[in-house]
Amino acid sequence: MKILSKIRPEGVIVPLLTPFNKNEKIDKKSLINLIDYLLNSKVDGLFILGSSGEFNLLSEKERSDFIRLVVDQVNGRLPVYAAVSDPGTENAIRYAQTAKDVGADAIVATTPYYYKTSQEGIIDHYKNIIYRSEMPLMIYHIPTWTYQDISLETANKLADEDLIVALKYTTSNMNAFQNYVRLLGNRISMLIGQDPLFYTALELGADGGVLGSANVAPSQYVEIYKKYKEGRKEASKKIQNSVFPLTDIMGLGYYPAALKEAMKLIGRPVGPVRKPLVRVSNLQIQQIAKALKQMNMLKK
Repeated sequence: MKILSKIRPEGVIVPLLTPFNKNEKIDKKSLINLIDYLLNSKVDGLFILGSSGEFNLLSEKERSDFIRLVVDQVNGRLPVYAAVSDPGTENAIRYAQTAKDVGADAIVATTPYYYKTSQEGIIDHYKNIIYRSEMPLMIYHIPTWTYQDISLETANKLADEDLIVALKYTTSNMNAFQNYVRLLGNRISMLIGQDPLFYTALELGADGGVLGSANVAPSQYVEIYKKYKEGRKEASKKIQNSVFPLTDIMGLGYYPAALKEAMKLIGRPVGPVRKPLVRVSNLQIQQIAKALKQMNMLKK
């Protein structure tokens, strides 16, 4: 069985923050404002319910409601990639079916996590999600958090069967990334998930990036990609260098707390992180403010 889809993720895809109000409930108004900010910045897609979206702190109903809210607000103006990650295959299948029902364009899934499994177990996990939801799938490779690698051979097998449309690669091992691009890049989209390495990944043949700090500075990342595609590599590299203050602070505290604080400091608040995550410290807030001031983004 092949899951046929014309969708090919590329460009600047933003892993959406999940806005909460002071009671840590999803804040619809702030969500709409964030989506409009990103749409006006001409990003190429929204990736929802990923690490930046605190997905594993949301209930199943909240996940479903969130996808629906985003899909309704986007209204077909760009692709919505809904993450369905879960340690269990049956849960991931259910999330994928919900994503399909509410109108997501594609689904995204990490490997199973907490428990380890074999590469055959990973293949079986993905195949079950794909066959039972009949949705195009982007693999999300983030071994630092899942403690489970997707081998090049595993990704190749899935690509050979036309079962996947993209692979989001979230590690800093660019030698390995280049090998994935070399073997898979003519069949699926290769996306980098490390913000400081966006320009470098494009040089290695990436189709785009899923970039958490693009919640804060979407226009800058859009320009990095646009200028690179136009062949203006020095201009692209210069803009990449200009966002380094932001990429340097995004890991402060407990992710994505620093990004949420940055959004507040640029005048586009998305509320707190959800418990058990905690807000960044006062010292870290000063570091975030200093970085944004360097980028001329600090709201006065």
